[in-house]
Amino acid sequence: MIERTSDINQAWTIVSNMQSLTDTVVARINGDQLTLGEFMRCLKLNLDQSVHDMVLKWSIAERAFVERNLVVTDEEIDQHVESYRAERDLFTQKELQQWLDQRELSEADFLILLTHELKLKKLMDSLCEDKLEKRYALHKAKLDRVELYTIEVEEESVAVELRTQLDEGADFFGLAKKYSEDESTRSQCGYMGVVNLSRLAPEVEGPVVCCPPGGIVGPIKSIGSYHLYRVEQFYPACLDEETSQMLKDQIFEEWLDLELKSSKVEWLT
Repeated sequence: MIERTSDINQAWTIVSNMQSLTDTVVARINGDQLTLGEFMRCLKLNLDQSVHDMVLKWSIAERAFVERNLVVTDEEIDQHVESYRAERDLFTQKELQQWLDQRELSEADFLILLTHELKLKKLMDSLCEDKLEKRYALHKAKLDRVELYTIEVEEESVAVELRTQLDEGADFFGLAKKYSEDESTRSQCGYMGVVNLSRLAPEVEGPVVCCPPGGIVGPIKSIGSYHLYRVEQFYPACLDEETSQMLKDQIFEEWLDLELKSSKVEWLT
């Protein structure tokens, strides 16, 4: 068990208030010091805004958690730490320390990160409590899912030849394992899993929806490669755990974006 302060929120407050300590050294690059003020200035000047928005959203979520009187208990933190470590095979203190060292994190950083994850989950549940079923009802037509297998190749001529073989009775799963260039699915004979139709690229979704179970779609050019698909089975939408989480993620991100847009941000460096 990692030793931690009795009040993890106080630890976070100390960290978040460090933005006023502009002369604090936060890193060294080839011996040269990088102060917190310089770091904040770089964030402000970041053209794509991604890191800068992420930091602001962290702060917005932390404040909303407090304003809603939500609480994360020590027991919940302990359980989350144990689960997080088990999922990454970090069973011993040595394994954990090596993992932290690779990411240049301290044990205090680790606890703050996991506590923040718990806070986000509770905040998300609170925000979505009266919105989830309405969101599901509005988007139910787009939440149908399909079980798919795929073969992905770079060359159109190869894709056409594979389609010809399939039309002549070749085994899709064998061809996927032998010829597919998609590393994530090839070892599973092309298995993509059960996929939400709305998450498919538009050029793929249409043909897949029109294909009967057991049928073949493609080749289709999508994201620079050529794809063949075997449609295994369709699953009508239902508000199961996976769909609920996907909708919660959407609701929460939309809320964060609106909160950020309506916030007055003043950079002090």
